[in-house]
Formats: sequence, C-alpha cells, structure tokens
Amino acid sequence: MKKYYFIVLTILLGIHVQSFGQVVEHFNEYDYSEEITINGAQGMEEIYIPVKENIDILNSYINLEFICSNVLDFDKSHMSVLIADTPIETRFLKNQDQIISFKIPVKKKYIVSDFIKITLQTNLRIGSEICEADSKSGFWIKLTENSFFSYNLLPSEEKIVKKTISYTIPDIKYIVLSDNSEIKDIEYASYIKFYLKRVYGLDTKIKNIKDYKNSVIEDAIIIMPYDKLSERITTKTPTIEKENVGLVSVFNDQYKDSTSLKTYNGQNIVVTGKSETGFSKAAHYLLQKHLINSSYVDYVFVHEEAKLLDIPQRKDYEPIYFKELGAQNNILQGLGYLQSNVALPRSKFGSNVKKMDVNIEGKYRPLSDNEQGYFNLYFNDIFLTSYKLDNTGDLNISFSFDDIIMQQNNNFKYEFYFVPEGGMCDTAGATFYGQIDAVNSYFKPVGYDVSSSLSFFRFPENFQSKPLTIYTDLDPEQKLISSISELIDIINPGETGLSGFIYPKIKNATLKEIEADLETSKIIISKESEKFSTFFAESAYIKFKNNVVEYDSEEIKPFFNVEYEKELGYNQLFYHNSSPVMLVNVPQEYNANTLLSLISNIREQTIADTGNVIIADNNNAYFFDLRIINDNHDKNYLNSLLDGFWGKYRIFIVSILLILGILVLIFIFQKSKESKAKIQDEK
Repeated sequence: MKKYYFIVLTILLGIHVQSFGQVVEHFNEYDYSEEITINGAQGMEEIYIPVKENIDILNSYINLEFICSNVLDFDKSHMSVLIADTPIETRFLKNQDQIISFKIPVKKKYIVSDFIKITLQTNLRIGSEICEADSKSGFWIKLTENSFFSYNLLPSEEKIVKKTISYTIPDIKYIVLSDNSEIKDIEYASYIKFYLKRVYGLDTKIKNIKDYKNSVIEDAIIIMPYDKLSERITTKTPTIEKENVGLVSVFNDQYKDSTSLKTYNGQNIVVTGKSETGFSKAAHYLLQKHLINSSYVDYVFVHEEAKLLDIPQRKDYEPIYFKELGAQNNILQGLGYLQSNVALPRSKFGSNVKKMDVNIEGKYRPLSDNEQGYFNLYFNDIFLTSYKLDNTGDLNISFSFDDIIMQQNNNFKYEFYFVPEGGMCDTAGATFYGQIDAVNSYFKPVGYDVSSSLSFFRFPENFQSKPLTIYTDLDPEQKLISSISELIDIINPGETGLSGFIYPKIKNATLKEIEADLETSKIIISKESEKFSTFFAESAYIKFKNNVVEYDSEEIKPFFNVEYEKELGYNQLFYHNSSPVMLVNVPQEYNANTLLSLISNIREQTIADTGNVIIADNNNAYFFDLRIINDNHDKNYLNSLLDGFWGKYRIFIVSILLILGILVLIFIFQKSKESKAKIQDEK
C-alpha cells in the first residue's frame, strides 16, 4: 500500500509514466480504511486525494458509493458532497437497496496544491419521536470499498523533477542489494524494510541489482557497501572522502532502450559507506524519521551513528503516563457519551502484569443541580468502574484493577456521560465539556504473575529481560529479509516506537559464539537440525538425530519419537542456562514461505490457545504445547506456592505430623501388647 503524506508532498511530485490508460485507485491506497463510516445524526468526514501533474481532466472522475443504516427515515435523511469546500450535490437517501451512489467529474478548480479535498456531510433522521441519544447505534452511513478515483494521464515529456531525500522516501517500492550480500546487508535491509512499513506504510519488495541490468532503477533504496556500487551509480553520487563516514544520497538513474531508443528515468536513494562503520551510520540514518523528514537536500554525509535499542526502556513497577502512550489533552464536548481511548501496548508493561494502579486527573464543566454526569472506565471493552460527577469540575481519581489478561495491544477507554437538565433530546440544553490531564494521569503496575514458562503468546516480553540477538547459519540470501523483518515487527508490538524501536543484532551463528553468549536472549535460525542437539541437551523440547525427531514434554521424556518429513520446519521456545531461547529449524533446501510461516504464526497465539512449538511446511503451520498444560502452574510456580504454604503453615504441619506419629506409636504399642497377651493365653 502506498502511503501519501499530503502535508509533506506538494507539487514536487515527479512521476515517470511509461504507459497511459485509465487508472482506478481506491481510497485505502491513500491510507484510509476500506470502508469509511460516518457516525451520528450529523456527521462529517474529509478525504484528500493526491493528483498527478499530467492528469487528463476530461477523462477523470470520483465514484462514491454508500450504504446506510436500515432504520433511517430515508425521506427525511440527506447527505451532501463538497469538493474543495464547494457544495456539489445534496441528496435524500431514497431507499434503493440501501445503496447511494455519486459519480462526480473532476474539474481543474477542484485541484488545490495537487490534492482534491472531498467533504462528506450527513444529516440523518430516524423519527420525530426518537433523538440520537435514544438510538445511539442507528445513525450511520458507510462509504464502501467500491468508492474510488478513476483518472487518465496525458502523455508528457519524460523528465524527472528533482526531489530531495525527504520527498523521495514516500515513493519507495523496492530495496535493492548486491549480487553477493553479506550478513550486514541483510541486517540493514531487514531494519529498513521493517521501519518503512511501520512508520511510512510502505510494503517494499526485495530485489537484486542484477534485475536492473536492462532496465531503469526506479523508486528503490539501494543498500550496499561503496566498493560494490557500479560505476553507473558512483558517477551520479557524491564521492566519499573520509573512511568512516556514511552516505545517503538521491540517485537519478537513466536507461535507454536500444530497440525503441526510448529513455527511461528513475529516482532512488543510495545507502552506502566505504567502511563497515560508515555503512552502518548511513543505514541507521534511515531509521530516524525526524532526520528523514528534515532532509531537504540531495545527499548527506553521516558522521555520527544513531544508537539503536536492543532492550525495551520499560521499567517494571514504575508509572507510565498517558502522554507516554500517545494520549493527547483533547477536550471532549457535546451531549451523551463522549469517549476517548488510550492504547496500552503490552510491551510497555510486560505480559505477566496482573494488577494495575490507575491515577486520572482532569477538568470538566461543573454540573448544575438538575444535570447528571458520570465518568466511566473500560479495559479491553470490559467495564471497570464509574464515578458520579458533581459541581466541583475537578477530576481526581485513583483506583486499582486486577486479574488482568494483557493482549499484545490493549485499549483503555474513558467516557464522560452527560445528561442536560431537559433530558437527552433537549437540543437547546447546555453543552458539556471535559478534559483528561495526559501529563499527570498514569498507569502503574503493582503486581506481576510468578511464571517462568515460555509461550508464544507472551513473546516478545518473555525475551526482554536481556538484550536480544538473532543468530543464523543460513546463507545471507535476500529471501531471509522478509522473515527477519517480520520477526522484528513482532518484537516491536503496539506503539513501541514512542521510546525507540528494538533492533536485535543479527549475526552469523557459530556454535562456539552461541555457547559463549550468556548475556543475551537468543533467537537461532538454522538449517543444521542436529547442530545444537548436544549443546542444548535436555533443555530443548524437540531434538534431531539422523532421520528421527524426538519430542519431550515437561511431564514425559521422551513423549514420542518419529521419522520426520525433511521439508518440515520447527520453531520452539525453551530456557537454557537461565536465558530464553527461540530455536527455528528450517529444511536444508528451505522455502522462504516455510521460514516466514514459522515466524508469522507467532501472531496467531492467544492466551487460551497457545503453545511453545510451531511446525510448518511451505503451505501450513500448526502450534502445540509441550509444557505442563496450565501456564500458571508450571514447575517454578508450583515450587513458589509450596514454599509459601510451607513458610506459613510449617509449625502447624510439623505439630500435626508429630501428633500423628505419637498416635501411630501408641497404636503399634497397644497392638503389640494385645498380640503378646494373646500368645501367652494360647500357651
């Protein structure tokens, strides 16, 4: 999906066109939802469509298709479409199978600063006796996925409008590497692919420089050391004078077709350096949005290397303020339910937090005697508590909630509910307003679950006690990049980027180096299935030997062993020397889909359906659990329970055992006397 930033991109957009035909672009290509919903009796939505310079006005139009709530009064409800803030058409919602369509021809006056601004306004009715508050869910109209911008382009001179680094990045479609990549190339490409997708919404494809032997390089980031750059590139980029300086430069490529004699142009970014240090500085530069967006130049020499995180900045038991979670000091105003949300990514708190203190400060309009107001709180759509508002106008709330189940991404919703003196349907009633203080309101973890068991549901938090390293003995091929980029994305759930994304080091896996590494949590990606069997010994749940794979559970060793299909891949979690390990084994002739499946299916785990093993082939993946089934009762957890029970009741237990021992001795002594007397009587 191509993401447009209409604040940044202006008339400097230079598009090279090789063919001219009718183009259809749906609104989700402009980073809007596939189906845009407008809620409320009176709602509004604005859509910005970027327009190319050489658009054919006479053969371009906007198609809008809506469906709406079936309970609306279609004869009294209407909607308006404005283009460039000018009313174009207003229409009653006649009931035509709930579908309303507009086809609007494009005019030159609609295009302002290379954008068309569409404003949609609704005025909906259900019935004269029903106001919006009485039918909160009934007032809606939805723009369907069949809405699009259709345009044609006029032939134009083939030229490139000169653009800077900041203007080139949003157009990037490809990452290009050299023919003989090394592990550092894979590392930087994986970092940049992840970053461009997460921050700019760019789903880049990986290509080899050989692919462009007979074509123009266009919309690409070229990542390779300076000595691997061809003369085709170095002659059009600045020369690096200093050894340890990185270079990030715009590169305008040109290719002339020998048959058609047609010249093609393309604009790209080159990331390079003469030394490993310089190369690293340049690559890390592209992981800093504030640097990219302020690069209004054709090239930069990078003298300092940006520091990358390898472990989260989260500190257990310390408060995390609403502001740190992206909350704003927005004023909510109106009648009825006034809601706002705060995103709580699990990575900020830890997967095993079980109890949370919440402190909320804020202001609201003091209530009059006959007005009613409440402040309601929800966690993942589960109601937590409610407070009655009064005439003070001050919000100062502290409370705790426990039995928390943290998903990867969680939602904390706060809600003002206001009823004016004349009731909810009194449109002339006074308007309410309220505001949360995002700077001083906070969440504070105060209790964590005691558990050492590893599961994919709790990944990546269960790997974050130490810095994270990815080891691999796979050849540094380009098919590695998508899988490692996906893994980095999973390691950075939610809004981790507020404090900096986590970038694990990626290294070639030598067994000696892994054995010596006691300082990091390890993810190992290997095609040598038997390579680590001896080293990990009893730690691993799955072991390989010749054509046999052995499965161990925490309760039964071995659980079973079978001859296995060589095309299967395995991903398993376990502890070794007190460090968490993820061991991913792929087939010798592995398919990129197999590796990607072993990693991407980590996302499929839920707290109710998780495990510590994933098995996959080129088409399917399955996960299962070789731990003790109840994650809350793993061995360490049971030991802690027994230790606590013994510490609390040991005197009582010893006393009971002592009394029982005495009673047993008395019983034995009594039986002995009876037996002795019986023997004497028989004599």
